[in-house]
Amino acid sequence: MSAVVVRDVSAAYGDRTVLENVNLALDSGDFMGLIGPNGAGKTTLLRAVLGLVPRTSGTITVKGRRRDIGYVPQRHEFAWDFPISVEETVMTGRVRRIGWLRRPGTEDYEAVLRALARVDMLGFQSRPIGQLSGGQRQRVLVARALVLKPDILLLDEPFTGLDVPSQELLTRLFRELAAEGKAVMMTTHDLIGAMLTCTKIAMINRTVIASGAPDALRDPLLWERGFKITADSHIAHALGLQYQGRATSHEPRMEVKAHALPR
Repeated sequence: MSAVVVRDVSAAYGDRTVLENVNLALDSGDFMGLIGPNGAGKTTLLRAVLGLVPRTSGTITVKGRRRDIGYVPQRHEFAWDFPISVEETVMTGRVRRIGWLRRPGTEDYEAVLRALARVDMLGFQSRPIGQLSGGQRQRVLVARALVLKPDILLLDEPFTGLDVPSQELLTRLFRELAAEGKAVMMTTHDLIGAMLTCTKIAMINRTVIASGAPDALRDPLLWERGFKITADSHIAHALGLQYQGRATSHEPRMEVKAHALPR
């Protein structure tokens, strides 16, 4: 069974359709990069999987309980001026397990330390979150999502504003989690980074244009449809798009079809 299966999902904010007939499967062991232009519906899709956005049609099936999904929101969505420590911030990820108004126990503190170790933040437990750098803040949010040892991890633009060392540390971690059997999906605007590091790519612009292994998504038509990337773009060359010898009269082979998804 796939960790997440999205079938014919549409969603709208008022009269504005954001997602339309989206079909996608995220398997255990996948590190999937969800790419698309601004306003393409990437964040909305993550929130729909979490059950935070009402659907106008379609179904979303997740392995286990939605409450156990690890979620890392965009960094600006967190209140960094709130006067709590790193340890207390990560502990908020266990509130659903501990229960409201109950004190954490030894098991909870051990889980926090394990999560901080995974993001290389041991030793920062007592530091106020307002004193952290951008990269440290992002690692704390990832630890907060990992503190319940989720089987599914959803990440919304985890690399925005980070320096290269922080990006590389988190990329290694996400790949390790996928190798351990977790299902990892992240939205990102780093097209080249996603093609180099993710095991699967899903290109979305209101609907899924294509999905598959990075090497299978070299057809220029896909990138022209999704991002308006043309042959003379430096990004086209960096992505290794295959312009020579392709037949332009056919639709891309990797376009997602609903019947191709697992049942």
